[in-house]
Amino acid sequence: MVLAGLLQAHPLDDSAELNARVRVVDDTTFELVLEFRYKGVIASYTEFRNGLDRNLDGRVTQPEMKQRFVELADEIALGLNLALDGQPLPLEPDFKRFALQHADDPDGKPATELETATARIFYRFVYTAQAETAPGDHVLEFAFSSPQTVVTSPRDQLFAVGSDGAPLPVTYDFAHQVFPRMRASFTVKAAAVARPQPVQPPAPPPDEPGPEGLGEIPGGLTLGAGAGLALLGFFMLGRRLLRKQGSFGPASLLILAGTAVVLGALVRLGWLKLM
Repeated sequence: MVLAGLLQAHPLDDSAELNARVRVVDDTTFELVLEFRYKGVIASYTEFRNGLDRNLDGRVTQPEMKQRFVELADEIALGLNLALDGQPLPLEPDFKRFALQHADDPDGKPATELETATARIFYRFVYTAQAETAPGDHVLEFAFSSPQTVVTSPRDQLFAVGSDGAPLPVTYDFAHQVFPRMRASFTVKAAAVARPQPVQPPAPPPDEPGPEGLGEIPGGLTLGAGAGLALLGFFMLGRRLLRKQGSFGPASLLILAGTAVVLGALVRLGWLKLM
């Protein structure tokens, strides 16, 4: 335990090795993880007798673990100080992430039961804090607020990481020349401003449907019609020459029109190519 006044209640002082990690989860969420590894079975047994094994039957069960977590979570939090830009951040215990394991297997699954005669305790306590941050540079400060001996080398025991897990720039000193303290710097980026999209002119209204036509005339029918006009023109021209009836004008127009229609039909049908 980090509080001098509470060291008599449980041996979370020099009986356990501590690692503390502060993490910037995002722009508004911060996390503190404390991990205690007990140095031996004897130190662990002292903690078992201090409340972890409540009925002293030699076995630590899930209900006993949960009750001890509740006791230790508040006591440990009283001896910690987490601040953002000089303003203290209230710590909330995240009990779902608390863990008690055998210290020889701290990366395994949390224990469901421990035998006090052989177990060496590994504790993990997780706290979270919420705070609004503006874009720019910030300083996250972590320190112990009471005399203790659990931190002997701050550089090797106190860490700070960003949301990606990469280490943050840190400095170490002692608050009030007594309490180990770490300061971590991080930057909140300004939110990206969406570029205004160009205003598209309104689409022109659709054309009003006209009267329904007869559709496209087939090429063969067009060819026949053109040939008919031309023959009629030749017939009228012949009658003018032989019988002296009618005039050359209408006949010539029919011949020209019929010839033009025939040529157009031949081009559409692919039988004639224009140069």
